[in-house]
Amino acid sequence: MKFLQRLLPLAVAFLPMTCALSDPEMIQSVELNSDPKPPSLIYNDPVGGSGGKDFSVIAAPSETIDTLHFWVGDGAGQPKVLRGLQITWSDNQKSTVYGTTTDDYQSFKFAPGEIIKEMQIAKGIRADSISFTTTSRSFFAGGHGGKEVTMNVGSGILVGFQGRAARDIDRLGPIFAQVQPTTLKVGQCMDCSQE
Repeated sequence: MKFLQRLLPLAVAFLPMTCALSDPEMIQSVELNSDPKPPSLIYNDPVGGSGGKDFSVIAAPSETIDTLHFWVGDGAGQPKVLRGLQITWSDNQKSTVYGTTTDDYQSFKFAPGEIIKEMQIAKGIRADSISFTTTSRSFFAGGHGGKEVTMNVGSGILVGFQGRAARDIDRLGPIFAQVQPTTLKVGQCMDCSQE
């Protein structure tokens, strides 16, 4: 099997050249199966300050994120920052509130199949804001200070967050799934004149 795995990329690289052969050959199909792999996770480095206590919240394998809850307010010596974060999972269970709640609250409920195309978190001495664009809309929560840092969204499937929090969200980094293919199929006619 390992021999085929090494040989296949070479064979695929030469597919276009085989059309020039006078005696073309036909490859019906090649299928390499591997055990299904769980998606690997992309842990973005948390950005912001150094206060608070470490936290990490990740979806169980059978769950997805249904709703993100953010609380915003004046930070310790800073104008508007992210003060609190909570996640509602697809089974309606809620995570702990990381940070604190305030009167200034914003939420984002994911539609079925909606994924994140890009995400930025602005950092100062706290996590100032979070903004992201999905396949159908945009979202922003927090203040307008700090320096924006672009996150690696992988497959676009958000599975959790990590960071540090106390009275504010001091540091924040998203965790995304990076889905890996489990099967490779090649079915290419080597004779370009055949339909």
